[in-house]
Amino acid sequence: MAYKPNAFYHRHIQSQANEALEKEVIDQATYHRILEAYPNTLYTPNIFVRLGLFLLAVLATACGAGLLMLMASGNDVAFRIMVIIAGFGTFGALEMFIRKRSPFRAGLDDGLLYAAVCLVYFGMVVDADGIGPSLECLILLVIALVCCIRYVDALMGLVTYGALLGLIYFSAVQWGATGRALLPFIMMIASLAPRPLLFRLAKRAAALPWRHCLDLLNASTLLAFYLAGNYYIVREANALISGVPGPIPLAWLWWTLTIVTPFVYIGWGIRKKDPLFLWVGMALVTAAVFTFRYYYHVLPAELAMVIAGALLIALAYVLLRYLRIPRHGFTSAPADEPRPSGASLVEGLIIAETFQPQQPADAGFKFGGGSGGGGGAGGEY
Repeated sequence: MAYKPNAFYHRHIQSQANEALEKEVIDQATYHRILEAYPNTLYTPNIFVRLGLFLLAVLATACGAGLLMLMASGNDVAFRIMVIIAGFGTFGALEMFIRKRSPFRAGLDDGLLYAAVCLVYFGMVVDADGIGPSLECLILLVIALVCCIRYVDALMGLVTYGALLGLIYFSAVQWGATGRALLPFIMMIASLAPRPLLFRLAKRAAALPWRHCLDLLNASTLLAFYLAGNYYIVREANALISGVPGPIPLAWLWWTLTIVTPFVYIGWGIRKKDPLFLWVGMALVTAAVFTFRYYYHVLPAELAMVIAGALLIALAYVLLRYLRIPRHGFTSAPADEPRPSGASLVEGLIIAETFQPQQPADAGFKFGGGSGGGGGAGGEY
């Protein structure tokens, strides 16, 4: 990892302390002691500064890379070499800024990282002989995985997952008719395959810097599984590969997966109290509705949206009223409201992390040190 090992740990402690302060679990004095004990060395500006630094980094990289490309114009091999050199030079600039300023999600590091990845990748694959789609996905997989681990970037983690699925997809297509027939099942299995590894990594304390990457990948696996079995995706992919549009085999299975999967996610989220499954499931209900309406027009679009909106508003109102009192582990209270059980947990965590054992105070003069004996034995005081 390019950043200091304890930088993300301190950032997490400060985030927990800020949450506890907002909930009035700790006072200002305790909060400031926490900030002094765990200084945050990572630089993360607001969104406007971040956008400006991102554009500045991309513009500076484009100017520098453009000068190198002009030096090799007219020679394809030399041009690609210059593009790769520009990419590694951008990586070097990123390393220098991280060592000196520790920017994290500051726009500057994002722009340099994405520009460097694009330069190195396109320099390796564009107009290169003997490189097919599978090899392109493999190269992108390696580059994005290294960048995700070293620079703690969630987008690079998402690119890694997409490149892995692309590698499996293009490999299965090359298997002929059998591979094309089994392609949806292969992609569904491949979509969920990383979940056990992600689940084990999320439990490790050492994976704290990559926690946001793991959360994004977990949501991506659920979304990719649904898309791999969605009727519209399967039908259009089959038409693209075979060149034969129209109905597909096992249509009943793909329609079942399209409609049922979102509700399975929601049911699992309710049972396990997992908000990730709940949010993804509710979002995919919309995708299922749009997929159904694409092939079957039951109502005019305007009327369908009005009815759906009214039902959602009514459902939200009923749930808000019902969950005013916490039921079955759910509540309508905002997450930032004080809750006694959560407050005691946060308070205990911060006290354990902040306060160090104090040295015992001097007790002053104490009697002791004397001894005596009987039977004529000597003694001292």
